[in-house]
Amino acid sequence: MDKTQRWLRDWYAPSSYIPLVVRLAKWSLLLNQFPFTIHDQSRYPSNPPAPTWKFVLMYYCITVYASLVIFIITCSVRKEETVLLLNSAVQVEQNFISKDIIQMIYVLIIAISMMSLFLMPIACFAIALIRPCMPLGLSSVVHLECKSWDNDADIGIILRTVSAILFYYLACSAVYSGVFALIVALTYPTIVKLILLESMKRDLITGSQSNFKTCLKKYRTLQLLSDMHNSVFRNPAMAATVGCVTIGESFALYPLIASASVVPLPLLVLFANVSLDFFIAIVGLFKIMSFPFTKSVDLLNSLQRINIKPANWVNRYLRSCSPSKLTLGDVVSELCGDWIR
Repeated sequence: MDKTQRWLRDWYAPSSYIPLVVRLAKWSLLLNQFPFTIHDQSRYPSNPPAPTWKFVLMYYCITVYASLVIFIITCSVRKEETVLLLNSAVQVEQNFISKDIIQMIYVLIIAISMMSLFLMPIACFAIALIRPCMPLGLSSVVHLECKSWDNDADIGIILRTVSAILFYYLACSAVYSGVFALIVALTYPTIVKLILLESMKRDLITGSQSNFKTCLKKYRTLQLLSDMHNSVFRNPAMAATVGCVTIGESFALYPLIASASVVPLPLLVLFANVSLDFFIAIVGLFKIMSFPFTKSVDLLNSLQRINIKPANWVNRYLRSCSPSKLTLGDVVSELCGDWIR
């Protein structure tokens, strides 16, 4: 519409000869008979580009919600496998848990997750209430007077409240789904596998043949639990989880590092909270998920060094035992740092 009005004004009521001459020159050079062309874009003012942190916010939201949609669809399709995995993990913990095997770091992670269940939606509610023109809020879409993200646009308290409530529900669905995916479905079976490995290690310390056979049976249970874990988080679930955490951490760190002076304070608080949660997921949860592999390798090496008769049967059994490994969890922290540079 603006281009049409400008074209009509330049043609019928020109304030200068330049538009007419430029248009005539363009038409006369349509055959490209001369080694030059006419560019007149510099005559028209262009809108300044949007700040980078705004694109970062939009891409962050798209990444998080796309990953959550993939995980929710995956869990719905693999409902029976997910339920079987969690029930099996609970049953194994009930059979082999002891008080001195409790992992306090997992207790701390659960406490932080419970805090995030309350703080993150409340922060989103406050942002939608204070900054009604900021994207993802309903008022930023339906109110035509929003000219910038920092503008209040004289939006009434009713529209602000309705938009904040909807944004609160949207944040709840994202945070609750993410906590279930990372803390419950992904990390809890890993903690149970560590409990099982610690129980097998204690059986080997006693040195009796009966405990050695019990250890072999427990390792088969560990393999079954690992296979169920990998089955639930096979592609695209694990790839979406790792990708969401990696990209989300990179996007959350960018405004804090590169644009802290121009980003509104409510968004800085939100990004700081998100960055802390994803940082804990990378240096805490992903590291915990690597422990069953290293501990199972050490345990298999210890089992192979023990001389138990009949040796042929034991050796064949141990060759069928593979380390407990959850794939797609390597070098995530380094990758986040490389993307920011």
